[in-house]
Amino acid sequence: MFGAGPVGLMAAHSAMLRGAAQVFVVDKEADRLALAETMGATGVDFSRTGPSEEISAATGGSGVDCGIEAVGYQAHDAAGQEHPEMVLDRLVDVVRSTGRVGVVGVSLPEDPGRGCSRGAGSGGGLGLA
Repeated sequence: MFGAGPVGLMAAHSAMLRGAAQVFVVDKEADRLALAETMGATGVDFSRTGPSEEISAATGGSGVDCGIEAVGYQAHDAAGQEHPEMVLDRLVDVVRSTGRVGVVGVSLPEDPGRGCSRGAGSGGGLGLA
C-alpha cells in the first residue's frame, strides 16, 4: 500500500483480514506507519529508504502480488515537492510483472488547487464531470 492515510490503512487492514502473507505500507509519517505496524504490516518510510529496494529485498527480489495507490495527485517527495506521478512509478517497481495494481487515489491531469490560495479548486471544492 502506498499511502498510509485512512484509505491506505483500511486497504492494508483488509489485506491482513483476507490472509495476505505480507503487507507493506509506504509513507513518511511515523505515526501512520506505527499504526500500520500494529496491524501486522511492515512500515516503509520512503523518506529514509527507497521502497523499491526495501520491498524487493523483503520479497527475495520477486516483488508483491498486488499494490494499491492510495495517494493521488497530492504525492510529494521527502523534500515536499509535489510529484503526481511518483507513487504509480514506484508502485510499478514493486509489483511483479504478473501482479495487479489498484488505483484509489484521486488522479487529475492538473492539481485543482494550483494557483488557488483557498485549497482544492477555485470554489474550495472539487468538481468532476
